Amino acid sequence: MNTMVRRVGGAASALLLSAGIVLGSAPAAGAEVEAQVNRKSVSCSSPSGNKVNFSWDNGGLVTTTLYYNNHCNHDQRVTVNLKNAAFDRVCLVTKKKTKTNIRYNASSISSVTKGCPWL
Repeated sequence: MNTMVRRVGGAASALLLSAGIVLGSAPAAGAEVEAQVNRKSVSCSSPSGNKVNFSWDNGGLVTTTLYYNNHCNHDQRVTVNLKNAAFDRVCLVTKKKTKTNIRYNASSISSVTKGCPWL
């Protein structure tokens, strides 16, 4: 959606510039917009002090990829709260000593919390 806004803004800026009105500058051609990466960690029970680290970018229109790295000596369950039409929550079991990712059919992730209390 931001791309569409930028394109319309760029076209509108060109029209306004030809009329002698300047509102602001459009991004340079080929310029990349840096997306905000969200990060969350949950603690391990063993070994003490280690964590499962998560990261994701809410910039997708249809899917969002959650990356994780489990430094625990055990599998860790977390609740992933998705922002989509149904505002779903899913239980993700991160395997011990594993680094991988999972893609969700949701426009964004609102939070990741330790445990899956409904199971």
